Amino acid sequence: DPDLWGHVRFGQDILASHDIPGSDPYSFTTDRPWINHEWLAEVAMALAFNVGGASGLNLLRLFVIGLTLALVWSHLSDVDELLRLQLVAVAGVGMLLRVHPFRPQVFSVLLFGLLLWLMTRAERRHSIAPLLAVPVMMIAWVNLHGGWIVGIGTLGFWIPATIVFKRPSTQRVALMALVGVAACLATLVNPYGLDMWRFLADTVRVERPMISDWQPTFALPV
Repeated sequence: DPDLWGHVRFGQDILASHDIPGSDPYSFTTDRPWINHEWLAEVAMALAFNVGGASGLNLLRLFVIGLTLALVWSHLSDVDELLRLQLVAVAGVGMLLRVHPFRPQVFSVLLFGLLLWLMTRAERRHSIAPLLAVPVMMIAWVNLHGGWIVGIGTLGFWIPATIVFKRPSTQRVALMALVGVAACLATLVNPYGLDMWRFLADTVRVERPMISDWQPTFALPV
């Protein structure tokens, strides 16, 4: 993917300057403020490239994919082993289009899987404890890739649905609400603060038919 080398370059610049540039020095929009919502992913990619070149990048990508599939494997612990393998294979095929090009979205695939894993662990154990990791995860996610808005949206649907259909105790409802609030506040832990929300509000709602990631599932290749 041609974006890859931009991401690596930006990450190398951050490592060299120990600072996040306020504008894009390689663009004609260099006179405008730049919200680099993927800066942490770019630092990780630059580190991998600096250490191992293209092979380092690929190893990082495979590591992230492996962790994602490990979450699926862990979730299916009560499933017959053969079916478990088959379902993990299906998960791998299902996310192939998203992780084949190495872009920051690869980290969103992992963190969305982790969010689902934490929520299902909380349901299975009838415990709020697994959800305590969600705000910490959101701090990393908001600096890795803009897909964090999908995580916040999913959590925002899941908590009320759990309250309505599972009818947990008042104490548990309060704790779940606190987790939701903490997860939202955690997204402000980034170099731009609330401007990160404004940036995504301005960009995500724009119709961009050339970006396949933003199209409905039925519009994508089989």
